[in-house]
Amino acid sequence: MRIRKLANLVFLLLKRTKLQEDTHRLILWTYKCGVRLEEAVEFCKNNGVEFYAINKSFPKEQFDYTKSRKIHADLLLTTELLVVF
Repeated sequence: MRIRKLANLVFLLLKRTKLQEDTHRLILWTYKCGVRLEEAVEFCKNNGVEFYAINKSFPKEQFDYTKSRKIHADLLLTTELLVVF
């Protein structure tokens, strides 16, 4: 499965860079919802990656439907590319 291989690459990068251990806040930013989102979060957790927030910049953020969704991050890891802001 392509996604699983790409996700494993991101997990490896997270473990080698020790971002999570160095108290960086990890955010899962995805279009997934419902059961598929729950499965993705569980898959990550089973691979040692837990998130500070999911589809939010911080846990208590309230989504405002009148504004576009934006993530506030210094480093963005995706399964497609690595972008540093």
